[in-house]
Amino acid sequence: MSWRDVPERGPGNTPGSWDVSDWRSWMRWAVTADWADPATWRRFVLPWTAAPAPAVGPVELEWTSLAEAEPGEAFAAHWARLGEPLERWWRSDGRGDGGAAPDRAEAMLERHMPELLPVWQRLVDLAGGSSLAASILALWDPPPFLTG
Repeated sequence: MSWRDVPERGPGNTPGSWDVSDWRSWMRWAVTADWADPATWRRFVLPWTAAPAPAVGPVELEWTSLAEAEPGEAFAAHWARLGEPLERWWRSDGRGDGGAAPDRAEAMLERHMPELLPVWQRLVDLAGGSSLAASILALWDPPPFLTG
């Protein structure tokens, strides 16, 4: 019997609903879902809501621009202010201090955007040269930051 042959069922074996703890229901849903129609996938995703939605309100953002012909003192000062919080965020999913990610990031920059490689290398040097800074500045495989 294939997973496709398993009848749809949900809590209380309600026809047309999905049991989120049953992988076969998940497979059936993933194959048959109309991904262009939010109503289709909300029926499955909404039972997973772990917390109430946050109150809607204003979000404050701070934008900073740096004016330097070449990365230098302004970027170094900016990194001195934001580097530590960025590093904490980068480690938040348990990845450690960069590992092989900077090598992969450098390879991808060289392959897809070689014109950015010298700038990235200069930024990494200004940020202290760590593998963690290299990963962050390339934004290669970042921790989740738009979830929910």
